[in-house]
Amino acid sequence: MANLIDWSEVEASIAATKIQQSCDTRSQALAYVVLPALFSFTADEVDEALTDGPNDRGIDAVVILDTAVPPVVHLFQFKCVEKFERATDNFPGSAVDKLLSFVRDLLAKDPALEKTCNPILWGKVCEIWDLFKGATPRFVVHLVANQATLVSTEQARLDSGLTPYRHFSTLYTDLSGLATLLTERNRPKFNAALQLVDLQYFERSDGNIRGLIATIQATELVKLVRDPGDTDQVNRDVFDENIRVYLTRKNRINQKIFETATSLSNAEFWYLNNGVTMTCDSFEYPPGVRAPLVHLTGVQIVNGGQTSNALFEAAREAPNELAKVLLLARIYELKNRDMAGRVAESTNSQTPVRSRDLRANDEIQRKLAIALLPKGVYYERKAFQHKDQARDKRLDALAAAQALVAYFNGWPEVATKDRGKLFGELYDSIFNEDLTAEQLLSSSQVFEAILSLKRGLEAAIRKGLSFDPKQLFLIDGAYYVLFALGRLCELRGLERLDVPTATGLLPSILRLVEGVVETEKASDPAFAHKRFFKSKRARILIEDAIRKLPPGTTPEKAVTGAT
Repeated sequence: MANLIDWSEVEASIAATKIQQSCDTRSQALAYVVLPALFSFTADEVDEALTDGPNDRGIDAVVILDTAVPPVVHLFQFKCVEKFERATDNFPGSAVDKLLSFVRDLLAKDPALEKTCNPILWGKVCEIWDLFKGATPRFVVHLVANQATLVSTEQARLDSGLTPYRHFSTLYTDLSGLATLLTERNRPKFNAALQLVDLQYFERSDGNIRGLIATIQATELVKLVRDPGDTDQVNRDVFDENIRVYLTRKNRINQKIFETATSLSNAEFWYLNNGVTMTCDSFEYPPGVRAPLVHLTGVQIVNGGQTSNALFEAAREAPNELAKVLLLARIYELKNRDMAGRVAESTNSQTPVRSRDLRANDEIQRKLAIALLPKGVYYERKAFQHKDQARDKRLDALAAAQALVAYFNGWPEVATKDRGKLFGELYDSIFNEDLTAEQLLSSSQVFEAILSLKRGLEAAIRKGLSFDPKQLFLIDGAYYVLFALGRLCELRGLERLDVPTATGLLPSILRLVEGVVETEKASDPAFAHKRFFKSKRARILIEDAIRKLPPGTTPEKAVTGAT
């Protein structure tokens, strides 16, 4: 049931977000609140997901997780009432008809769908159809509102209408669910790795819960709880969900833990201590190996805080003795953390954001953050690290890496569709000692000029205003435009760090890319921007067009035939 506490918390987020993101509607602001909480999206990634506006077919946002196995498509409808008195109103039943109509046409691959969708939604439709060429995707329909959910009869009608399609599930998030989602979002996220002792571990699972019981060395626990920013201190974030704070060694029990760990009989510690209990969003380790390394995502020590802190002190005062200490660890993977079960569906695949967070404390990432700060830029090594700062002063590490590889490395297809590799297998080729903060910043600043045009185009579509359809390539091809600017600067001997010079070439580069796209469309009746700009072919054709420019000729003159 709706209450003022939930309303106040959710309303504060919606009101602040509407101003920060310059949203046209409260429902759009709600999307900027929910999608980051569910998928750790940046504001730019929310921009990519939004499809609302004229001819949105009742679909306000589409999130496609094509790296999951199988791929997952999330379809969203957002509703946002303005007064608490309306929070008890049910989600409008008309949403059911719109959703079922869209799903029917989508899965029938109705060729007339293009005429009833706005260009942004149509791009998502083409991307979904392409998924079926590989594996059958799963679909999750989300009805999200700061009010009550659908009445039971309408829920039954929606569920019944989706039943014939299989692979569909529906999640309803009401005001209460939104409030708990925001609480979950503000919970500190901490990732770690923990090495187990030999084969002394056992795993079991029950539905949405997995459990791992293992023996670990005390030194492993000390590494887990050490503050990466100050190695002489404990990271308090990892104890955020622990009901007790550390009582120091003045406490009799904690002094006893310390003494046991540092005594000559410390081999008995495993038998005399209850060990630690951890919860996490997920854990992974190679099966069937001795002493596996377990990767923990979103880990919290919920029981054993006193033990952890006492062992941390022992590591400082008696490291040789502590090396002999073993203890019991219980690790529970919880997919439904009270609130998350109603609003989010977790996957076992590692997302790009998670891989980014695992690199957050890398020395190069820290150096970049330090180098950018005097420039007035807050570099977010971790997702939402500086969320209290203005959006134009924040530089997200993942977004910056995407712009960098398109502009300086010449990998627009990686930036577009393989961003998960940037902080994974490609990390060392991108973030090395040759990279400068100036390169990272300039590529993002040049890309911001492109994004500004893209956002203007998307805003026109959502508001039903007129726009140039030949510019639709910007929605899916923004990184290719950035790539083209970088290549032209390189071939002309211009400094890519000179942002005004690079952005000054933008109008003519847009004409060149437009020409490439129009030529490709004329030769391919099944052309789709989304498909084209996920291919190396797009990069090859654009680079070829740039290389064919006579020396000293601007792209605009080449396209228009001007002299």
